[in-house]
Amino acid sequence: MLRVTLLAGQEVGREALRTLTELDVSGRVMVAYDAETILWGRRYEWFVYRTISHPAIRIALAASDIVISVHGREIVSDELLALPRHGGLNLHPCLYGYPGPDPIGRWLQSGELWASVGAHRMTAQVDRGPRIYEESIKIIDRTDRASVYRQLAPIYERVLRIALNRMCVWETVDAQC
Repeated sequence: MLRVTLLAGQEVGREALRTLTELDVSGRVMVAYDAETILWGRRYEWFVYRTISHPAIRIALAASDIVISVHGREIVSDELLALPRHGGLNLHPCLYGYPGPDPIGRWLQSGELWASVGAHRMTAQVDRGPRIYEESIKIIDRTDRASVYRQLAPIYERVLRIALNRMCVWETVDAQC
């Protein structure tokens, strides 16, 4: 069974939380970055903390197979990334062209019609780890960041599952490890 430490915030972080809970991962320790994600974490019976600097997170990472960040708000050091067996996985919107902070805001300013969710291995250099998978969709409602994230949210589940398979961190029928 896959042991996960999750760093999550906002709607897309809650989507990852739901997906990982459905996959019946073990460990179930998370850092939640907003009030609603804290409530979801408790509802799904995860151990919930507010920051990666909490001593329990270091212990959880050492016992984890992987740390997964989805709308995380803290940079994970190389020292902490070395603790989980398979390191870290980050899901990021518009990774192809907008790594770093506020990718959707910068994407909206660009006038592009297609947006993506990308997965990459985490490194101490923010959003610069090797890309594992990225999937794009045409965005219909470009009203604001929230509307774009709502349209991207369903893609997060698929990208997360594909990235975990490609990283070979669990055994599935379609994994080619």
